[in-house]
Amino acid sequence: MGAFELQDVGHEHHEAELAHEASGCAAIQARHVKEECIIALKVYDSCRRQDCLTPAEIGPARAAEAHALDGESCKEGDIIKPPKNAATVTIDHLRIKRIIIVDKQPCPFKNGFWDIDLKYVFEYRLTFREADGCVIDSVKANNIFNMKVSLFGSVGSDLVIGTDLMRSFGDSATFEAEPFIWVEAKAVTIKCLHIF
Repeated sequence: MGAFELQDVGHEHHEAELAHEASGCAAIQARHVKEECIIALKVYDSCRRQDCLTPAEIGPARAAEAHALDGESCKEGDIIKPPKNAATVTIDHLRIKRIIIVDKQPCPFKNGFWDIDLKYVFEYRLTFREADGCVIDSVKANNIFNMKVSLFGSVGSDLVIGTDLMRSFGDSATFEAEPFIWVEAKAVTIKCLHIF
């Protein structure tokens, strides 16, 4: 809304100008605001955690792909053994490659809560160096961390949902460019009283 410069032009004239300016702003806002019906996913509960993971919790580094290290072949999933002449090892390019929902079960102790088992797959690169700093080799590695959380997920309902919001491609999912379909349906019996 613009600023108004007040001048001594008479009380009635000034009020008329203000009313005209205000109605103009309201008309502009009305032209830019429209109501739309949307369906949004309801979030029942959420949690935030920050964990400092230790080697005991995530286990030894495992090869993320087949690799020859220090003259020995290393298959995907094998524990990585440092080269004999390695003096130091550095880690970089750390990322979470994927999150796997392992299981989801109703909590037996709290109504409406669910116990969720998650698996985090971390991927990174290990670089082995000699004492003088020369790189011996680098290998892509990963670790898996399991976590269990309990979240409120609402009590049961007979509402049925059908959607093509996300179409899966292997371990990942992609949001589609075209509009997605979301259908919610519930069947209800109507009782009628007939008098003969």
